[in-house]
Amino acid sequence: MITKSSKASYTKYVDLLSIYKRINSIIEFYLSGLSSLVAEEKFMKGYLALEILSNEVVDFDNKGVDFIQESINEMKKNLESYFDKLLISANDDQISFIAGKVAYKQVSILKSQKYTLQKFDISIGSNILDKLYEIRNKLFHGDSYDKHVLFQYEHYLFNLLDRTVLTMLGWKGNMYVSKISGSEQIL
Repeated sequence: MITKSSKASYTKYVDLLSIYKRINSIIEFYLSGLSSLVAEEKFMKGYLALEILSNEVVDFDNKGVDFIQESINEMKKNLESYFDKLLISANDDQISFIAGKVAYKQVSILKSQKYTLQKFDISIGSNILDKLYEIRNKLFHGDSYDKHVLFQYEHYLFNLLDRTVLTMLGWKGNMYVSKISGSEQIL
């Protein structure tokens, strides 16, 4: 049965397609991750969906340049501090040149995720986001991870994806049932 809420969500989805060009890929990775039977594969596909989603939001809002500049500015401050401690003299142009070569030229994964969650008013503890990132890095680089912890944080990851995508779609339907606690939540 098609409800008013599902029609409104579909309309919002069509609108999102014009804003976030990779929304189909995000949903595809999300669904592919949910159906995966291998825990590490499931987690990585889910995290990839979150990463692409966050990058799309940052890119669309043109925040990437700001975040990269923040990274360069932070590197400049660190260099000035290190140079002072080592008694190395360098002028602003030299420090700026070095910072530009050393600082990240991409938006940090965590910063883009925090921005996205804040934009859509999705609350999650930063320690959970940090742990998800830690697990992502371990798995991405071929390390193994404690299965019990992986399963627990896999639930956090897909709960986060559910809440974010449904919020973006403007879902006003039934209550959202958390995969973690089994309790109903209002989006």
